[in-house]
Amino acid sequence: MTEGGTESLYQVTRTLLDPGDVMISTDPGYYVIHKFAELSGATVLDLPIYSADTNYKLTPDMVNEAMSKRTKMLTLVDPLNPLGVTYTAKDIKRFVKLLKTQRLFVE
Repeated sequence: MTEGGTESLYQVTRTLLDPGDVMISTDPGYYVIHKFAELSGATVLDLPIYSADTNYKLTPDMVNEAMSKRTKMLTLVDPLNPLGVTYTAKDIKRFVKLLKTQRLFVE
């Protein structure tokens, strides 16, 4: 139990990430989560999504290309402000398949 969503994100991030881990996120994104990851000693890899080429959102292909052996967590913010984009059921299914294969946590 937490006092709200931000505290939940703090608890999850601080519990699951260790020094040397990598968390994949987006630029733009919800940057308070980045700070939580950094407090854990993790590195944040921001993938740029402010482009029509990406439909203004993260794709499983982008995540797959960016992953390394140190990648432990993916942050998906939905809906993503200031862009207002959301992920479709098809998008989510593709992320789930990737996450299961790579054994990543999603936040």
